[in-house]
Amino acid sequence: MKKIVFHALLATAGMACAMSASAQESAQQASAFRMPETVLAYGSVGSQGLGVGLGVALGEKSSLRAELSTASYSFNTTESNIRYKGDLDVKGISLLADYFPFGGKFRLTGGVNFGKAGANFKGEATGGQIDVNGTMYAVAPGESIGATLDFPKPRPYLGIGWGLGQLSQKGFRFGIDIGAEIGKAKGDLTATSGLQALPGFSADFDQERQSYRNEIEKIGFYPVVKLSVGYAF
Repeated sequence: MKKIVFHALLATAGMACAMSASAQESAQQASAFRMPETVLAYGSVGSQGLGVGLGVALGEKSSLRAELSTASYSFNTTESNIRYKGDLDVKGISLLADYFPFGGKFRLTGGVNFGKAGANFKGEATGGQIDVNGTMYAVAPGESIGATLDFPKPRPYLGIGWGLGQLSQKGFRFGIDIGAEIGKAKGDLTATSGLQALPGFSADFDQERQSYRNEIEKIGFYPVVKLSVGYAF
């Protein structure tokens, strides 16, 4: 009987030790993962339009930010006797990582934007004629040429900045960003059916269309310049 009690006590003690060790391990894991002491909330304005974002510190020299932004810009331009009117629409859904190499306010920023950026234009003739690939064509009312420009998504972002750091301390923050979203743009031209029916128009339009595509493909990035202000709490 004594042996049975002795073995039962040993088993109980072993289970207690195992549970204690497991509890200590869980506590250590919990202490290793800490919720950010401060969170940065900010607004921005610039070439990406109006935006809002949140940021948290990852270490003494690094932080992580998430941003949402939107912009719409109107453009008017005339080329080859064609007046183009349209809008450039930019939508930002960005994840950004900041690194402060000197521990001050200067930072290097990298990330990715999952939003769209593109433009749609409508071309109308000036003076009732359109110059397409060097040939003049009479244009009836209502006939037009359309143009598109689109950047790929997602687009990697690389840039430099100033501010929006030291998130271990509460208070107001100000920031400046200069960089570029990397991605080769693509474009295309379309023509209404009345223009396409004109004799010789299709061949000239194909040449003009290819020329436009080639010019747009030379655009390899979308520029980013913005100012930010926020508060770490």
